[in-house]
Amino acid sequence: MVHAANTPRAPGERCRAKMEALRLTDDEVKVQLRQAVTAGIIWGWYRHLPLKGREWVVNPMAGPCVSYDRDGIRCFCEMLAAA
Repeated sequence: MVHAANTPRAPGERCRAKMEALRLTDDEVKVQLRQAVTAGIIWGWYRHLPLKGREWVVNPMAGPCVSYDRDGIRCFCEMLAAA
């Protein structure tokens, strides 16, 4: 009998599984954004609009407000964490 752990997976499946495990919750996103406000990366505010499509609005220090969808805001927070 072959165990599920030993069953080979396609490379895309492994990557997708890792990304799902790393996915931030909405609360974790809010923590990252609060830290960005404190650090002066975001100018004063962000807003979570739990609607389909453009859920998050961020006011960066330089430039106009930016809207992000669910995946986009998580990528933005990953970039903040890496900086």
